[in-house]
Amino acid sequence: MGDVFANAMNFLLEKGFFNFLLWTFFSAVTYSLLKRTKILGESVFINGIVALTVSFFIFLFPYLAGINYVFNFSLYFAQLSLFLVVLIFSLLLASFFYPNLWETIEKLFTRRTQIWVMLALAFVLLLTSNLINIFTLPLINGGVVGGVRGPQLPQQISIFLAALFIFLVFILLGTAVVRGE
Repeated sequence: MGDVFANAMNFLLEKGFFNFLLWTFFSAVTYSLLKRTKILGESVFINGIVALTVSFFIFLFPYLAGINYVFNFSLYFAQLSLFLVVLIFSLLLASFFYPNLWETIEKLFTRRTQIWVMLALAFVLLLTSNLINIFTLPLINGGVVGGVRGPQLPQQISIFLAALFIFLVFILLGTAVVRGE
């Protein structure tokens, strides 16, 4: 007899339970953003309908593009949680050596450079977890709409665009450091 946990996960994966979890995640995030920003007013009904519609459109994309969200997001959240555990552990260790650690952190995060560092870190997490494939795979492989494969972007161009983006992030970080931000 095999692993019961693996069998349960395979069963839930085959039935589309994780797609449902991601759909509820996207609809909850969309609803909370609409409620927080009050773009459509304060109506709970309108915000709920728009959030559900947007989340349905988000989950229409993988079927049209021929990709799967579940594997990429599970790897992304696993790496993100591992990063957060390491961050919390390192902050705990650093608090032993720096008596005013929180004041130092507050001073660091008032600079614009730290925002760029966090954006670069988020981009690295996107790259390492292959979550970037959600944005680039339909362009590279071409989306499937009605059984017809769409136009394809050569892989060299997508690699060039990713390298150009990384280069621009480094340029922005370098100029922020030179200016003393």
